[in-house]
Amino acid sequence: MKTLLTHRLSQSEIMQLCASTHGAHNNHLKEELYQLTLDADRRVAVNALWTFTHFAAADNVWLFAKHD
Repeated sequence: MKTLLTHRLSQSEIMQLCASTHGAHNNHLKEELYQLTLDADRRVAVNALWTFTHFAAADNVWLFAKHD
C-alpha cells in the first residue's frame, strides 16, 4: 500500500484503495492506511489522507472513532 502512495494518485488508484479497504472485514487495511497518514514521507501521508476523503459513508463510521 505504501508503494502506491509514494506517487501522484490517479482517480482509478484512489478508487482501488477505497475498494480494497471497504467493509468491516477490511478494518485491518483501514488501520494500515490510517498509520500511513503519520508517515515521514509527506507525499505518502497526504495521499493516505486524500484517500480517506473518498471513503464511502459506511466506511466513514470506522474513521469517526479516530476523530479525537
